[in-house]
Amino acid sequence: DFAPNRAITREELASTLYRYARYLGSDLVGATGAEAATGAEAGTGAGAATGSETGGGAAGASAGSATNPAAPAVDPLAGFADRAELSTWATEVIRWAVETGLLAGRAGKDGVVLLAPKSEVTRAEAAVILRRLLERLI
Repeated sequence: DFAPNRAITREELASTLYRYARYLGSDLVGATGAEAATGAEAGTGAGAATGSETGGGAAGASAGSATNPAAPAVDPLAGFADRAELSTWATEVIRWAVETGLLAGRAGKDGVVLLAPKSEVTRAEAAVILRRLLERLI
C-alpha cells in the first residue's frame, strides 16, 4: 500500500539506500550478493556487530576480506539476536548494509545487539546512516 505519511522501517531504509547506491553505480553495491534480492518484488555481509547507529560503532570484518580472501565465510548477521525477524525480501540488503558498515545495530536489553528491522528509523539513526553512506560514496 502506498502510504507516504507512514514512518519508514530500518529494513526499508536499507533497501532504499542499496537501490540508491546501485543507481549511482557505486562500488559499494558489488560488496555482497544483495543485488539478487533488493526487495523489488515486495514493492518496496562478518563477525558479530558492535556499536550502534547513534553510538558510532561499526560492523565486524566481512566474510573473507581483501587482505585474506581465504578467510572462512562468517555471516555478518550472525551477531544479531533478532536476525530471524528480517523480512525475506530484506535479508540480503540488510546483509549489505551491515557489511558496508551502514547499519551497526541497536543496543538491546542486557547488551544484546539488535537489527530491529521492523522498527521505525529514528531521526538520529537516519542521520548517522546517511552520513555513513555519504562517507563511503565520496
